[in-house]
Amino acid sequence: VRDKGMTPAGTHVPIMPEECLLHLGLTGGPGTLPPATVVDCTLGYGGHAERTLRRLSDLGTGRLVAFDRDPIELARTESRLRRLLADPAGEVALETVPRNFSEAASALRDRNSGPATSLLADLGLSSMQIDDDARGFTYKREGPLDMRMDAGRETAE
Repeated sequence: VRDKGMTPAGTHVPIMPEECLLHLGLTGGPGTLPPATVVDCTLGYGGHAERTLRRLSDLGTGRLVAFDRDPIELARTESRLRRLLADPAGEVALETVPRNFSEAASALRDRNSGPATSLLADLGLSSMQIDDDARGFTYKREGPLDMRMDAGRETAE
């Protein structure tokens, strides 16, 4: 797979996860932190989200509201996270929002979520989008040029 210039499935490695938890304010011990509403602006494969959810679970408080405008990756990642966290019924404090992170403030208001206590934005394309020729993002091989996160939207507005 690597010889073809692709990322092997399941090998996505989030960048600086411990530093992210530190700057999200999630490094205190159980009972030392107020309930957190962490916003992940760009869920993608969910590497940072997985670590955030595990930490919130360790703390026994808080929730993660995760945004991604790519409906394919959003559904795939939510399912993967719930499987990893043994949460098929949706009891873990994870809420996914199929919207652009530019709408985070209004989406939180719409859900009566209260203010975010911390926010993570890991911006850019993911290797999964680049590796899938049909998505129209790849620069590695020949394929259609589309470059929409949500192929159901207009190409120009």
